[in-house]
Amino acid sequence: MSCLAGHAALITGSTKGVGRAIAEAYAAAGADVVLHGRSESTEAKDALAACRSHGIQASFVAADLSEPQAACVPKLAADARKACPQLDILVNNAGHYFDVPFAQMTLERFNKTIDLNVTSGCKNLPDTGLPTASTAVCTSSAQSTGVWLRPIRRLMIFRKAQLK
Repeated sequence: MSCLAGHAALITGSTKGVGRAIAEAYAAAGADVVLHGRSESTEAKDALAACRSHGIQASFVAADLSEPQAACVPKLAADARKACPQLDILVNNAGHYFDVPFAQMTLERFNKTIDLNVTSGCKNLPDTGLPTASTAVCTSSAQSTGVWLRPIRRLMIFRKAQLK
């Protein structure tokens, strides 16, 4: 396992699933972590406890990244920097699937899904002071409930290819 002692990471969407696993892996490798979710839920508290069990500093910031990016990303960045000023790693993992049958999919719902799962990791980052370039990791925990992937899921999974 890599040693990340002396580093600190903000992991968006890290209260459960893939994001929590990433946060716990960074903590196990010695990095301090800032967890993120829409609210400080029981899942968030459990994830914080799991990370802290590795002897690192762990904190939580709340932000709904499905809201307009111009409002929530700068606040998320400021709150994360306040919680952990030495942040040098950013993992863009936040994602959600607002699934409805195709005939019920509105443009607003489609755009909300795309904004959160595809573009939230890119918007406004240069103005936030959060790490970018080689210290930013883009992923998404898109899930499939069937054997085949619906078109929207294919687009969300494409976001994983942003990592160079």
